[in-house]
Amino acid sequence: VVTEDRASGAQVIDGCLRFERSKTTHLKRTLGSGNVKKWTWSCWIQRTFIDSSANFYRIFGQSNNNHFFFYEDDLYFDVGGSSYKLITNQKFRDTGWFHLVGILDTDNSTSGDRMILYINGERVTSFSTENYPTSGWSSGTINSAALHDIAYRNDSAGGALSANMSQIYFVDGQALDSSYFGFTDPLTNTWRPKKYSGTFGTNGFYLPLDGNSPISQDHSGNGNDFTPVRIGGTVSLDKATGALPILNTNGGGT
Repeated sequence: VVTEDRASGAQVIDGCLRFERSKTTHLKRTLGSGNVKKWTWSCWIQRTFIDSSANFYRIFGQSNNNHFFFYEDDLYFDVGGSSYKLITNQKFRDTGWFHLVGILDTDNSTSGDRMILYINGERVTSFSTENYPTSGWSSGTINSAALHDIAYRNDSAGGALSANMSQIYFVDGQALDSSYFGFTDPLTNTWRPKKYSGTFGTNGFYLPLDGNSPISQDHSGNGNDFTPVRIGGTVSLDKATGALPILNTNGGGT
């Protein structure tokens, strides 16, 4: 029997983590001092609730500053407040899965390559707002020694996200395009996930969020585990290790 993953080369993803805006479920970690001029973020995401009257929905960012987020159905990549940001013309109104890659590289000699977005392997080139950092700019706060949140903004502005997420990668000190994290399946002509096999840098992390390991455990080898907030973290009984729980006993204890 030739299974799908052997036939196409795709990575098999067993599950995802659900974030709920109403419960402000999220992951958080205070990072060390990393490369604030060059990094890559990659994740698979499925929005589960969209409200055009709400403020914004954060995907990832430093506690109360720079971040990736949805404002209504627009996607923002903001590294410098009102100064340096991209806002897509593309609207995100449906609830299907898509792959997001964001790259910051302020040392790049080409201005338009200092911030890059990929959606499902395609580079985004149409923006309603398009302001790039100056050469060598180093005042961004993502990847700095500060609190970072996934699916939440840890200040009075709120910003919790309702979405399913899986296969989160953050690579410190490298600008990597989407081909490092996905590929076009020749059997179906669809964009599929693949496991990143490179290095991560000091602050880098990999959160599979697939239910096969503790939710917040970093699998990059760096030990950059996150803290789950208001997330249960339970798994089904068939994923329990060691002895299975005793669900019922009789008077004799068997």
